[in-house]
Amino acid sequence: MRGRGRRVKRQKPVSLTFASVAQEWLDYYPTLGRARESSMRGYRSFVEHHLVPAFGHLSVSAITADMV
Repeated sequence: MRGRGRRVKRQKPVSLTFASVAQEWLDYYPTLGRARESSMRGYRSFVEHHLVPAFGHLSVSAITADMV
């Protein structure tokens, strides 16, 4: 039955940068109510001052364990 179904045009996957994913997480995670405000300040500081400067420009799929 190959070739009989509808053809679906495949789209190239979107390459997400670490900075965009980190920002989305920083916006979303506090809405879950699982972390205290002081903890979120610490998370935000670490992400913004350490992780984003080091990995922000990279695609998430390009980051390896060795890089971290």
